[in-house]
Amino acid sequence: MKEKIKKLFSTPKRTVLTIVIILAVIAVCGAGCVLAATTTAKSTAIGQDNAISFACANAGIDPAAAEDVECSFEYEQGQFVYDVEFEYDGEEYEYWILASDGSVVKKHVSNSSDTDTETVISQTEETSDEETETASSEEISAEEETTTASTESTTSGSTTSGITLSKAKSIALSDAGVSSSDVAFTEAKSYTKNSTTVYKIEFYTSSYEYEYKIDASTGEILEKEIEENDSGSSSGSSDSSSYIGTDSAKEIAAAHAGYSVSEVTFSKVKLEEEDGVYVYEIEFKINKKEYEYTIKATDGTILEYEIDS
Repeated sequence: MKEKIKKLFSTPKRTVLTIVIILAVIAVCGAGCVLAATTTAKSTAIGQDNAISFACANAGIDPAAAEDVECSFEYEQGQFVYDVEFEYDGEEYEYWILASDGSVVKKHVSNSSDTDTETVISQTEETSDEETETASSEEISAEEETTTASTESTTSGSTTSGITLSKAKSIALSDAGVSSSDVAFTEAKSYTKNSTTVYKIEFYTSSYEYEYKIDASTGEILEKEIEENDSGSSSGSSDSSSYIGTDSAKEIAAAHAGYSVSEVTFSKVKLEEEDGVYVYEIEFKINKKEYEYTIKATDGTILEYEIDS
């Protein structure tokens, strides 16, 4: 074996050729590992539509109002993220949304006046500089919620040693007795209150709106509010267990347009009531075309669709 190895490096030409072959093998193996890791991460990720919802919620924008929405799955700075870009009211937004739980990793906003704002946030914190409030005895009491930057929350250790945002969402859904496929999240972020890190989770169904505040260290539900949704009505069925679910509705709409769910960028996925019938309003964009579908919630029938180019 030693003689064979020596022979590979016996001349300068053989040495160079041997090194090139070794580097090529290493490159192929590395690429294979990266591809396998990407496939695994993508299969367990939150999905493009949720990433867009989290980005818009952080920006305080209705996803349906965002323009030129783009979303891609990428590997940035040692973590898998969704790169979400959109425009609204003359400003351009770019977010890195953590693929595993929807946390905001980075936020960049620019406008027509060439003013840029960039906020880099840790994986465990979703609050941005715009949401940071300074506790002051003259302005707010100690009992009011104070949103802080991620570095302060990380120092406290309550987030890193406690539950994840994804787990907090699961706790809220379980307490509400609903599944993720039958709700739409409008807000999911963390903040500090009296030195305690708290997750604020908001979502709604066809009948109710939910707001939860969950201790990030223990998973304990600190507060919850449930209000009847204005769109709810006794004239239609509100039993969400009989619906096909948002995932199925998205698949039906995308397939009708000739695409898979992973190929399109959803801007709206909402369960609504129209004339006593519950339907899924699905909107997505691909190849500079916008698609709008109205799908019957009970059996998946496409009641109406529109394509704008």
